[in-house]
Amino acid sequence: MPVIKTTKAPPTDAPTNEAEPPPPTDVPETEPRTETCARGIWYCENFDDRNAQFWDLSPAWSIKKDGTNYLLSGSGHEWATLTEHEWDDFRVKFDLRLLQGTVHLNYRIKPVGNSVVRYYVGVSEKYIYLQKSEYGGSWVELKTSDYYVSPGDWHHVEIAGWGSHIAVYMDGELVLQDIDNDKTYLPSGSIAFETLDNSKAQIDNIEVMESGKEPPPDNGDTGGNGVITGANFCMFQGKTVGVETDYDTDRIGMDYDNFSAPDLFTCQQACINDTNCQAYTFNTYEYRCWLKQGIPPQTYGSGLISGIKTCVTPQTPIP
Repeated sequence: MPVIKTTKAPPTDAPTNEAEPPPPTDVPETEPRTETCARGIWYCENFDDRNAQFWDLSPAWSIKKDGTNYLLSGSGHEWATLTEHEWDDFRVKFDLRLLQGTVHLNYRIKPVGNSVVRYYVGVSEKYIYLQKSEYGGSWVELKTSDYYVSPGDWHHVEIAGWGSHIAVYMDGELVLQDIDNDKTYLPSGSIAFETLDNSKAQIDNIEVMESGKEPPPDNGDTGGNGVITGANFCMFQGKTVGVETDYDTDRIGMDYDNFSAPDLFTCQQACINDTNCQAYTFNTYEYRCWLKQGIPPQTYGSGLISGIKTCVTPQTPIP
């Protein structure tokens, strides 16, 4: 894949004055090696070999030492681009530390002439946005979410695609998504990171894999983060609001209510009927129901049953 360069970018945020940790130390290069990824992971890179193999780094991006760890660090309006790799539907996961300003997290990026086409997630302290750079150099605003990203702290980011459906997760929460209905939606490409003017960011622990389960689309009748909060969208699909049932599964955090429940059905119905509920956990030992305003990641939990709100096809009554 050719080296990707661009000179076009949407307006940036003003730089923040947040204190940042001491700058990492420059690291001399060693012999690069191919990372051994876990099963099911298509590509991975944690920079522990002090190299960024297959990455094209502009001068302001480099491998730095941060304590005993190694990471990818960038500043100014510069790029770090993964070359020789391309996927269509995939999920990319990585850790992000925003130190100042705004960083663009590029998804399905591909060179076209002297520019690129791409979806990109802009992350600043005050909000997150999803936009697209189209053929011909123009760019389109898709979605924006008011989501606070604390400068200087590590955040886990995931970007996933299913055809024209793009979703963005921050720290396990679905924060925004969009279905690009344009006939020229971007079907495939690589990944890249772009710090904007007066910006600084660090990246670590990159993994690429299959997209996984597709969330219900945000069609204007859902909450701001795209998770179903009412019945309108499901009715449009000829379905009803329901919840998943995952046994021996916990979803820790994002609780806004908990109460004693005699059975699983009572807990699930409470989530279905509450527009604030996006996920639940039921404790079969204590008969207690926990309602959640976001979607925490799944973890193992003996005797716990969890699920997220979704659309289900109504069962046909038996005559």
